[in-house]
Amino acid sequence: MSRAHRSLNLSPGGPAVNVALMDDFLAAPPDFFTFARDDGRKKRRRPRLTHDPERVIVCARSAKFLNSKGGCLMVRNESDLETITEDLLTLPLVFSVLVKRYHKSGSTSIAEKGKAVVIVNTQHPVIKEHFEKLLSKAMRLMRKGKRFALEFDFNKVIEEWMQSAFVWAGHDDGDTSCLDRQALYVSMHGKVTVTNHGRKAEVFACRDVIKSEELAMWWALCFPCCLCVCPVYKVQRALLVTDLGGRVEGVNVIVFLPLGELGSVPSVTQAPLPSVGDSIVAGREEN
Repeated sequence: MSRAHRSLNLSPGGPAVNVALMDDFLAAPPDFFTFARDDGRKKRRRPRLTHDPERVIVCARSAKFLNSKGGCLMVRNESDLETITEDLLTLPLVFSVLVKRYHKSGSTSIAEKGKAVVIVNTQHPVIKEHFEKLLSKAMRLMRKGKRFALEFDFNKVIEEWMQSAFVWAGHDDGDTSCLDRQALYVSMHGKVTVTNHGRKAEVFACRDVIKSEELAMWWALCFPCCLCVCPVYKVQRALLVTDLGGRVEGVNVIVFLPLGELGSVPSVTQAPLPSVGDSIVAGREEN
């Protein structure tokens, strides 16, 4: 059975960041993706996608995307960096994320999980200016023979989109305080790094923590270890490599495909600012 393609507005006037549930994306991928043929050696493989490298750059960390570059783009010389720079400034950037929502129901902690696909419109003025500025810095370092790691981190904007969807639907009060929050939204693997050395490790991250007692336990168990290891890592890293970039800010996320339901949360229609759909889940865990 044929699958319909859905068009995207990837012009300068289009949205900066587009997101869809993995299942919705696979049901109707953009036209620069095609489904890989089954070689017949196994029964009914799950759908996997190939892409046109002249039309899109794919950095997904998912086996569903064949020939993906992954989340770390290694460059060995100026020519490599020039090629990556041209791609990032002219082609849409696609990657996959693991998204989670933790919340309380009485004394029960519930974790809802899912996968989504993100398409970054690199022609959007904010994205284009941000990419150009940082890639120019990376090139200057490369020409000086310096080591660098340039990180484009979209996790925060994805998390903000998730929370706005649930707040707009009335399933969250919007409290963002770390100590008293009733729900926590986490996006993982939403980073793309361009480097001639290696990506930066994430340290001292206050994540997957909902209530104050959990935060206290986290610090009691992990802080002594982090206190010993993290400063050493940070000093060593600073001596070896220049880290650039980080969180991408100042952009909104738009749902570009009809989304399904997240766990037990009812369907949410698109809201005006920012446009949101429902959410994101494939599974549910209770503690």
